[in-house]
Amino acid sequence: MNQQQRHELRQQAEATAAQKTAASGEQDFATVEDLLRHDREQNPPPAKVADRLASSIAAQPPAPAKLPWWKRLFDF
Repeated sequence: MNQQQRHELRQQAEATAAQKTAASGEQDFATVEDLLRHDREQNPPPAKVADRLASSIAAQPPAPAKLPWWKRLFDF
């Protein structure tokens, strides 16, 4: 089997796997954050919880600016 045939077989296998995944409704996520964003879109929180979260976030002080590593190292 030459290189071209192996490449075509691999492409066919990947296409078949992608079709099966799409048909079953499964999704692959690159990061955990992507999974959480997708979950948030599919399952919004109750209004009471969302209001409490928004007020809690608004009460937090802004995050300090992150200094470059060399400034942290030399403590300027």
